[in-house]
Amino acid sequence: MLDVFGVGMAWDYHNTKTHIKEGEEQQQTQHQKTFIGKIPIMLRSTYCLLNGLTDRDLCELNECPLDPGGYFIINGSEKVLIAQEKMATNTVYVFAKKDSKYAYTGECRSCLENSSRPTSTIWVSMLARGGQVWTGI
Repeated sequence: MLDVFGVGMAWDYHNTKTHIKEGEEQQQTQHQKTFIGKIPIMLRSTYCLLNGLTDRDLCELNECPLDPGGYFIINGSEKVLIAQEKMATNTVYVFAKKDSKYAYTGECRSCLENSSRPTSTIWVSMLARGGQVWTGI
């Protein structure tokens, strides 16, 4: 089982059965709680116990007051999420340009599905004056 600085998550199941026999109603309720796992909590986040503590309190807990948090503890190691944003491949994008010699620029990054080959990019630009088209690969 993973050693995670986090909170346990459980599924709480309630099932009520009603039996009506000879005008008499009987209810039978079943409760079941199943542990699903632990969800990591980002240090110093709203849900972290260290959030809002004074520097003195942090020192008493052997935590550095200068540590900004923003990471997770999983299996005793610090884990960080790094956001990566990239444009989708095999899609045509057209951009209107301002203060440029081109009025519009189109771009398409092509790649094969499930391939390790790098993407190929083609650009098509339309000049702002005269309507000429320029391409680049």
